[in-house]
Amino acid sequence: MVIILFFMVINYDWKVADAKARFTDLIRKSEKEPQIITRHGTRVSVVLSYDSYIALKKYETEGQSLARIDHFLHLSTEFRTEGGYDLPEQNRRSRPGPDFSVE
Repeated sequence: MVIILFFMVINYDWKVADAKARFTDLIRKSEKEPQIITRHGTRVSVVLSYDSYIALKKYETEGQSLARIDHFLHLSTEFRTEGGYDLPEQNRRSRPGPDFSVE
């Protein structure tokens, strides 16, 4: 039995000089997939579509909010389980409740 595997390597890397020379092509391709700009073989920048950018910003914002909530819950759990802080007991009977007596 012979198994043949095909690997498709898609290269989205652009040298800075190529990106400058073919800027319109770079923009068109970025509408479909993010395009990576390299300088001296090092990846330095990414060009992506506006829709991708908005989705990324939305994800980033939601992620930060979720991270804050997660951090708060983690601290809250630590606080409750460690019991390292003495909090005063709340005395809820200190103020009188409503009078429902019928005269």
